[in-house]
This record gives sequence, structure tokens and C-alpha cells, in this order.
Amino acid sequence: MKHKDRLVVITGGAQGIGKAIVDAFLREGAFVVTMDLRHGRSASNLVWIQGDLTLSEDRNFFVDEIMKLNRKVDVLVNNAMVFTSGLRSHTPTEEIRKAIELGAIAPYDLILQLSGSMNDSSSIINLLSTRAFQSQADSEGYAMAKGALGSLTHAAALSLGPKVRVNAIAPGWIQTKPSRLSDSDLLQHPVGRVGTPEDIAKAVLFLASEDAGFITGETLTIDGGMSKRMIYHQDEGWIYDPKENHG
Repeated sequence: MKHKDRLVVITGGAQGIGKAIVDAFLREGAFVVTMDLRHGRSASNLVWIQGDLTLSEDRNFFVDEIMKLNRKVDVLVNNAMVFTSGLRSHTPTEEIRKAIELGAIAPYDLILQLSGSMNDSSSIINLLSTRAFQSQADSEGYAMAKGALGSLTHAAALSLGPKVRVNAIAPGWIQTKPSRLSDSDLLQHPVGRVGTPEDIAKAVLFLASEDAGFITGETLTIDGGMSKRMIYHQDEGWIYDPKENHG
């Protein structure tokens, strides 16, 4: 148990990938503090704080509660995010601003406030998305926030090193809720399946451990190889229809 008794801070721990990360660290014997919009659960080594990370006062309260523990922070996982659309939906600028506040400003603020209370072997892990590098239409809000978080990752790695390592994980298609998948859904991934939240949690455990002690400023893409598949018009039964793409 490489993370036993370590203090781990995780944002957005109520569901999906965030929940899997919380559970993984708890199984490792870590002491976890998380903030989420949703009301949480209780456990002997878990502190659950309900709050909105887009609000500076809630972030400050979150940090204050962490400081009350009188312990150094070993791991910070910036996970919290919601999908935000963009141009085709005529998404208002205020909604885009809120997405960036949650997906990039909040992580920066938490890093700013907590990095001084970290150990010499502490680790920060930012949860991106493959949408930081490739897109579908009408996803500008989400893509902008994830792109900014990716840039924050390598910049912070230089600012905080060598004391603190900073890395990112970019998940691809992760099935966070039960849904019916077709054979094509599975086979478009070279590994033959869609990802699970546990796939991402295992990678977080690795990057937060001393096994990854020579890794910083990097983004680990975990998408079953999907983004590496190059397909042209009429390849593998795929037909490009411009009418579908442009609505």
C-alpha cells in the first residue's frame, strides 16, 4: 500500500472518475479530503466537503478545512468538471467563463494555496480529456477549460519542481454510467473495449507514487488507443458525410 497514511485532496469525488479515484486511495489506506457539489458519504479516513469550486469563498473554505488537519498535503487531484457546449448552442460567454473557472482557475487557485503545504515528494495530477487535443463540434467550453488545464500542468511542473511533481491524465471514452454499447463502440478502440473509471484511478495511483518519481510535466493519454487510429473516407466501413458534420 504505497499511499498508506498519505493526505490526498481530490475535487469532484461524488461520481464517475472522481469517485473511483477516491475509492482507490481509500483502499490504499490514504486519508482523503474531497469537495463536490453533491452531498457525500462518511468514513473514518474521509472528509467530505460540499461546495462549489467555481466560487472563491468555497475554495477558500475547502483549503481552510484541509489546513485544520495540520498535515502536509501529499497528493492533489484536480478532477472536478462538467461538460459545457459552445458555438452551435450559442452558449453564453458567462457559461464559458464558469467552465474555465471550474476547469482551470479552480485548479490553479488550489495549487497556489496548497503547494506551500506539500512535502518534498508530493504530486499534483490534473484530469484533462482527449478533447484537449481533438474535438467534436459544439464543445468549445469544455475544450477551452481542458486545454488551459493542460498548459497549467507543464507550467506548474517547472514552477514547483523539484519539490512537487505535476502531471496530467487525458482520458478518452470512459463509461461512467451504465449504457448499452455496440460492437462498433468497443472495436473502434484498439484494446477492444471502452474504458472504466477504475482504469483512470489506477493511473492516478501510479503517477502519485514514487514509482513515477522521474515523471513530471507530462500528460498521459488513456483512451484504449482510440486517438491513434487513423481512418480515411471509406476506410473500415466509415463514410464521411459533410451534411452530418455541419448539421
